[in-house]
Amino acid sequence: MTTEAPANPDAHWRTFIESDVIRAVDIPPGDHDVQIKEVKRGKVTGTGGKQSGKPMIYFVGKDKPWPACSTACTTIEQLHGDKPRKWAGCWITIYVDPTVKFGAHKGGIRVRPVVPKAGAK
Repeated sequence: MTTEAPANPDAHWRTFIESDVIRAVDIPPGDHDVQIKEVKRGKVTGTGGKQSGKPMIYFVGKDKPWPACSTACTTIEQLHGDKPRKWAGCWITIYVDPTVKFGAHKGGIRVRPVVPKAGAK
């Protein structure tokens, strides 16, 4: 068994779990302007092995995709239209919303309903 010290000793315990996707614990506090590289269909596996289809949004400069929820996609649609393939090159602002579900704190990644200055035409 190998062990290593965490990169950030104050990191949330969920950061120790390897994941193929961007999660709320992977994003530092505050707003982050990101450029969409591409959107693909994908699946995520949840608790108990249940799989669900999600739009996987890839960002410029990031290796992992973000499995966007329908609320986030609706916000992106309001900003950039309803065709995900045309979102490539568009800018959005993401942030972590510290939501509470079933009595437990579960941060969700949200999209601000305005185009960031970096993406203004």
